[in-house]
Amino acid sequence: MPSPIDHFQIQKQTPSCLAKIYGPLFSMRLAGRLIVVASSPATAKAILKTHDRVSSGRFLPSICYAIPATLQSYTIRSTSKECNGIFEYANYIVVDLFSSLREVESKGKVKKEKVLMETVEYLVGKEGEVVNLDDVFKTMLCNMFANVVASRNLLGYGRSLAKDLVNEIGKMMTTPGLVDLFPVLRRVDFWRKREGKILHRKVMCLWEDILKERRSRNGSSDHSAPDFSDVLLENAFPDDHICFVLMV
Repeated sequence: MPSPIDHFQIQKQTPSCLAKIYGPLFSMRLAGRLIVVASSPATAKAILKTHDRVSSGRFLPSICYAIPATLQSYTIRSTSKECNGIFEYANYIVVDLFSSLREVESKGKVKKEKVLMETVEYLVGKEGEVVNLDDVFKTMLCNMFANVVASRNLLGYGRSLAKDLVNEIGKMMTTPGLVDLFPVLRRVDFWRKREGKILHRKVMCLWEDILKERRSRNGSSDHSAPDFSDVLLENAFPDDHICFVLMV
């Protein structure tokens, strides 16, 4: 059985340091939530050999479930902690969907290299100036993703509304709420629902114009090869679900 500890005991210690005291597998309580920590790859591998089904559900913060229309989304329901038949059905859909994405995958490397070259050119142009590398690399990674899914850059290297939106969305998605710490409050979590509506508007603001443009052109892009958003549109995914898939 995992050795139990409280999160107030952790302070700045790493799991590897705690493992020397409590063993390679231990549990800790974060408010009302029990977390089991595997402190080494070998321990994690041993757990996944026997509990892979239980561990395949990805934890999402409570705000994800408060976003309008996502409770009907197979994307959200299949990443929840309840790994049941819905997960298998969603997995079947995804496998079937990605079988038509071989061409997208083959073009993905070229698109990523294009963004990488743009980043290098930007840094060369800033020679002798102070550059925020954290901001540059975040922009590069975001544009790599955007080029694969929508064949265009989403952010510029300077200050922009889109970049502010991405930062706000990232902060909202990674900041735990009271319900994440105390699940018993879920029934009265009205403030999280309000935040979910705000997040929904921000996500839609970021991708909605791109999707409208694609729909007006019957899902075709400027390039001969389809991208991920083309495939989602061809499979009749609603805009709400597409926007959330692109952000998750």
